[in-house]
Amino acid sequence: MINKQKKESVILEMTDIWKNAKSMVFYSFDKMAAEDMEYFRKEIRRNGLRAYVCKNTLMGKSAEKVGIEINSTSAKLFIGQTGVVYSIHDPLIGPKTMDQIIKDKRKPIIKGGYFEGRFISPENVKALASIPSREVLNQQIAYTLLAPVTKLACSLNNTVAKIAYALNAVREQKEKQN
Repeated sequence: MINKQKKESVILEMTDIWKNAKSMVFYSFDKMAAEDMEYFRKEIRRNGLRAYVCKNTLMGKSAEKVGIEINSTSAKLFIGQTGVVYSIHDPLIGPKTMDQIIKDKRKPIIKGGYFEGRFISPENVKALASIPSREVLNQQIAYTLLAPVTKLACSLNNTVAKIAYALNAVREQKEKQN
């Protein structure tokens, strides 16, 4: 049993998480083997994430303290054993890491998430995990922006080449006449 002072400490800690996290992924760690839990912790640390586990009621109270409304849909996240993985820097690294862990070990089970000020479903967490990295997106943007310029350069080059061929043909024709 947790005393009142400890509960206040946990609520304060979770309040900071709600305020500062770029994204949160809620998961159920029910029936996870020790080996899977060790792998989970290692991957979380390796990717610069943090994981937190507390009582569901305290998690809900801390959310309400920050001004986040818990409705009937989001309340389902806080049933059973619930943990949260969150990132303070990159909003997509949490969903990507959790997705990779599940692909590798089939555990834990994603319950949902919190992203850009709203609760999201497990399917939306998976969709976030499928978004390419910032570097890949930057490359795609650069390629898209460069494509019209490249096509223009090729067109202009082809036009100049056609003029050169035409002038060469005229010169050869005049040489044959002389």
